[in-house]
Amino acid sequence: MTMRIARSETIGGISAIEVRNRLRKYGDGFRADWVTDMGYSEPQGAALIVGLLEGGYITVDTTRRNENTFPWYKLTDLGRSLVRASAALPVKRQTADRTLREFMARVEEVNNSSRFLYRITEVVVYGSYLRGAASLGDLDLACEYEPTIENPDERTKATRKHFEESGRVYSRIGDDFHWSLQEVQLFLKNRQRTISLHPMHDFLRMPKADNFSYQVLLGDPEQIAARLSTSKSV
Repeated sequence: MTMRIARSETIGGISAIEVRNRLRKYGDGFRADWVTDMGYSEPQGAALIVGLLEGGYITVDTTRRNENTFPWYKLTDLGRSLVRASAALPVKRQTADRTLREFMARVEEVNNSSRFLYRITEVVVYGSYLRGAASLGDLDLACEYEPTIENPDERTKATRKHFEESGRVYSRIGDDFHWSLQEVQLFLKNRQRTISLHPMHDFLRMPKADNFSYQVLLGDPEQIAARLSTSKSV
């Protein structure tokens, strides 16, 4: 289930939403001095790290060493939940039902269009949507994607061409390769804050309560169940 954060909530004196957005850029961990690179002063950065540690969102990563004196931190399960957290208001079931129908229509549109360089092979819905409440949180959806072009060389050329023809501007190395998948995800989400979209591997590996349930909307249910079972034993 997606964690919910209030707009008034803070971590270390900084908006929890802002902290969430910053952490999303650093994957599963970050180095202490990167906090000041985010634009925070040293006192703000120190307070933020203390807040993240005390809140149980991060822990010191003793496995990482570098020539600098700055420590590394890694996200805990709670920290990863924060990265996925939503600040959207609860929605009525009727709204969620309509949103899900429209989402699946966009999935079909992507899979039937030559415009995109990725197709969606699996879709799973889980979380509060399946608990039957009249009012619920985000619509939690996990998707698996695959490129439409199998040949690596042809895919690389098509990816670069697609990036340029989309009018995108390079800001860092790899932007052209990331855009093809990001474009599909943005289209699926359709600017709807109700939708909380996750990669399938995050869904498989996320901590799950005993009453956890999910529904396969696209893909092989038995195959997904087998991968889910394997991920639990890791």
